[in-house]
Amino acid sequence: ASVDTECLVNSTFSGKNSEVKEPKPFGLVNLGNTCYMNSTIQSLHACEQFKETLFNSFELGLNDKLSDEIARIFTTQMSSVCKPSELFQTICAIKSFKHYAKGDQQDCCDLLVNLMDYWSKANKEILKLFEGCVRSTVTCSKCNISSPTWDD
Repeated sequence: ASVDTECLVNSTFSGKNSEVKEPKPFGLVNLGNTCYMNSTIQSLHACEQFKETLFNSFELGLNDKLSDEIARIFTTQMSSVCKPSELFQTICAIKSFKHYAKGDQQDCCDLLVNLMDYWSKANKEILKLFEGCVRSTVTCSKCNISSPTWDD
């Protein structure tokens, strides 16, 4: 079934009646203590490079089941309300993610760290987007010479 993304609303502005198109809500339904997952997925959706890499990997057949499910959510999320049951089941089926199946309160930052760890083995192209290094510079107070150091 298709979902209409706009609805007509009667509104009064400066004493004039007019019809204004307002978008219908879209996003992910909370399945009961899954707001951490929804927040993480919606944050990843806002990262254009992440989406591009995810969809390129999908087209090349390089994605794993979890990445494929996230890509599927991304194709429906911005046009309608989506119930992420399959994504939640996919996450809970991964051995290192089993603790999410309990329905306990979780933190989105913990899920993101777990996803990065998972992608370090399953899809290194996605992981590369979030890698970085730290540059430190030490400057001598006597001679004013600077020495940069890079840490992974």
